[in-house]
Amino acid sequence: MKARRKILAFLRDLLRQGLSPEKIALCLALGLAISTVPISFGLGTALCTAAAVAFRLNLPAIQAANWASAPLQVLLFIPYMRAGEFLTRANRLPLSIVQISAMFHADFWGSLARLWGSILRATLGWVVIAPLEVLLIYAILVPVLRMIPVLPREAAGDATATGGVRATAEAPATATAAEGE
Repeated sequence: MKARRKILAFLRDLLRQGLSPEKIALCLALGLAISTVPISFGLGTALCTAAAVAFRLNLPAIQAANWASAPLQVLLFIPYMRAGEFLTRANRLPLSIVQISAMFHADFWGSLARLWGSILRATLGWVVIAPLEVLLIYAILVPVLRMIPVLPREAAGDATATGGVRATAEAPATATAAEGE
């Protein structure tokens, strides 16, 4: 019974953490960027989970962003590939996303073998561009999410501000009392 309570408490805390506008914006930005990694093959879920745990983000929110933006992986493959070709000074592969999709539908493993270099170059392009995407999306979403009055604000004693130490129960009450003055 004690183990069950610990597991349920862990899951409850996992669902409740990271609900400030800043954390939700980071969830959405990271979920979107991670979902577009060209080499993921389903790795996005694991990467989003790792990011949520590492940055104390809301796991359902980052996974929802990851899954909702998964179609962007196909749409952004060519731009990432072109960026990778530019960075490595490789010859431009004269294929469209429609042609690449048709190749994969016809022979998945053969296409993977033939396009492996392009996939790696696209991943390099993603590594360079994705952090900029995260910063841009975060910068746009934070002010928008701050306009939603029901979202909690991060207190000065929050876990992110104290280097990973959880805030005490008195910290939010003190912050609320200070805001009222």
